[in-house]
Amino acid sequence: MNFLIDASLPRSTKTAIEALGHNAVDVRDILSPASPDADIASMALDENRVIITRDFDFANILLYPPEKYPGIIVLKVRALKPVEINNIIELFLTTTSPETISHSLIILEPNRYRVKK
Repeated sequence: MNFLIDASLPRSTKTAIEALGHNAVDVRDILSPASPDADIASMALDENRVIITRDFDFANILLYPPEKYPGIIVLKVRALKPVEINNIIELFLTTTSPETISHSLIILEPNRYRVKK
C-alpha cells in the first residue's frame, strides 16, 4: 500500500512502514509542516495514498468522506514514544488486510481499532 504520513507522527514512522514493504511519503518532505489539512488530503487523492495521522480533523466524515479517499487512519493515542507509536502501526498493518483499510476511516488505538466505511 501507499501511505502519506502526516506531520503529527514521528519521522521514524516512514521507515517503520517501509520496513513492512509499503511505500511511504512523509508530508514534511514535500509540503510545509503547517500545510492545511485540505492540501494533505488533496495530495493523498492525487497520489492514491492512505493518510495516516494523529489529527482528528481527518476523522470528520463530512469533511473527509472515507469512500472518497484511498483510506484514512487516525491514531488515537496519548503521549507515547515514537517507538510505541510505530509498534501500534506495525501491528495493525501486519494483522489487517488492505481491503479493510481501503476507502475506510480507521480509528486506531493501542489495543483495538474501529472501521467506518
